Amino acid sequence: MPTSLPIVTNRSTGGGSSAGGPLATAPDVELTTTSPTNIVTYTPSAKGNFWVSVYFRVVTAPTVVTVTVTYTDGSGSQTYTPISAVSEAVGSYIVAPFLLNSVAADAITVTVTAGTANQVYASGSVLAG
Repeated sequence: MPTSLPIVTNRSTGGGSSAGGPLATAPDVELTTTSPTNIVTYTPSAKGNFWVSVYFRVVTAPTVVTVTVTYTDGSGSQTYTPISAVSEAVGSYIVAPFLLNSVAADAITVTVTAGTANQVYASGSVLAG
């Protein structure tokens, strides 16, 4: 089960139609475990399009990183893994933002896993599409 850390969620109650800043965001969350860690979660109240952005940095020594996004669209539960168990050197990384369509009332969740505890800081945002 993923470790849940303090996150900001549901800044807007609308679906994909809100303008402005992120609907949910979490900056610079330290991964203190090697278990999957939920970085940010947003549960839309209406079906819509949403952008997901992920940034992470590796400090001190290389480590294996996995980034996963789970959501539900009209076809059912989906899992998108833009980075799957890749050894990353010390440095900062941006995962290309991507668009998804989500049904109402099912969470969009960004999860990051680090191969070494206390070596990765991750940020994530869900924005209206």
